[in-house]
This record gives sequence, C-alpha cells and structure tokens, in this order.
Amino acid sequence: GSVSGAVDLVGNVAIGDGFLVVGASQKTVDFANFSGKVYIFQNSSSGTWDTTPFELTPAVSHENDFFGFPVALRGDLAIVGCVFRDDANTDSGAAYIYNRSSGNIWDLQKTLTSSDAGVSTYFGRSIAIGDTYMVIGATHTNAYHENGSAYVFR
Repeated sequence: GSVSGAVDLVGNVAIGDGFLVVGASQKTVDFANFSGKVYIFQNSSSGTWDTTPFELTPAVSHENDFFGFPVALRGDLAIVGCVFRDDANTDSGAAYIYNRSSGNIWDLQKTLTSSDAGVSTYFGRSIAIGDTYMVIGATHTNAYHENGSAYVFR
C-alpha cells in the first residue's frame, strides 16, 4: 500500500515492528507555522499500511518548533524531537516519549528537556533508543557548534 500524499514536508522517518513513524516537522498546526506533526502508520496483517495514521502533536503548538525532527522508534516506544521548542529556554529543544497502549494508539508518557538548557541548545537534535537506555543529543550552537552534549536516560 501507499502512504504518499498523507504528509507534507517530511523531517524524519523511523520504521520497525510493524510501524512507520513520519515526522512532518514543518507542518502548520493550529495556525502555528512550522510547529510540526508526527504520523504513525501501522502495517496490517495483510501487509498493507493503514491509510489513516495516528497523529501526534504537542499539547500546545508554537510556531517554528519543528516537532517531529527527528523521530525514533523501538518496540512500543516512540521518541519525538522538537529541536526549537522554547519550554526551558529559547530554542532549547525538547523530546517527547510516547508509548503504544494498544493497536495504533500512542500515549504521551513524558516530556524531556536538558538539565542545562540554554538559548539555542537544540536538545532533541539526535535520538537513539537501546534496550535499556536512550540517548538524546543537543548541538549547543550558541558557540558556533563549538560544543555539544549527549544526555543518557534509563
């Protein structure tokens, strides 16, 4: 089956365990330009992809947040980056952890920000999920890419 035309301006994709996660980080949501949205498609037992995805957005959409850049998936866990989110500081970034409760229903479990959030740190710029740990990167660009950080969560 085809999922073309279902999203626009894809920021990132992840696939595994019968799910396809597509980040449309430049999508306008609730009149907020470039706020972003994530679509999660499920592969049916017949081998085709659902044509109606589960959609994720933050509780409040803000302009230029880029929710869905990047995305990561492992089992029933999806992590969505939101690199320009301003919760902790201007463009400090955030990462949203979702857990699949049943079928193609994904519930927000936690929102993460960095412990040392500064202006333009871009927490959530990279994400990796392992068996026990997850690593979330921040590029800390306010010093012209001079430094960066990796945050390990259990």
